[in-house]
Amino acid sequence: MSGRMQGLLRTMRGCVAALATVTAACSGPTGTGVTDARMAGSWQYHAATTATSTVIDGVLQLSVSSSGGISGSLDAVESDASGRRTAVTGIVSGSVMAIGSADFELALVGGRVREHITLLRGDSLQGDWIEKQGSSASVTGRFAAPRKAP
Repeated sequence: MSGRMQGLLRTMRGCVAALATVTAACSGPTGTGVTDARMAGSWQYHAATTATSTVIDGVLQLSVSSSGGISGSLDAVESDASGRRTAVTGIVSGSVMAIGSADFELALVGGRVREHITLLRGDSLQGDWIEKQGSSASVTGRFAAPRKAP
């Protein structure tokens, strides 16, 4: 095999190894190394839009890994200003940032993604969210999620 061909094979192997590393890193929530098991559980989620009277109410399920990764799901109902109610579900992925705080994305069915910054206050998660819409617009709001009784 020529030197040029061997060089090409080494480059291809390096690219495959790099791609495998990136794929593994992106395949699930990765943690910061900080963990806070108090964030795990079932939460009564309520999120309101700042500019309109649209709300999402439902149950947020969260798990926290030993590396601080957060995963979970949302099963909820979205209500808009006209009273229309729509079932919504979503997948959660993120990280504990420090004891008592986390950053996670809630990917709602239909392609909407809300970035949440949350603090654990007592037995409730509280914080802000932002949902990008296009290249320049976004929707923002607040959320609260008291721990759901077992």
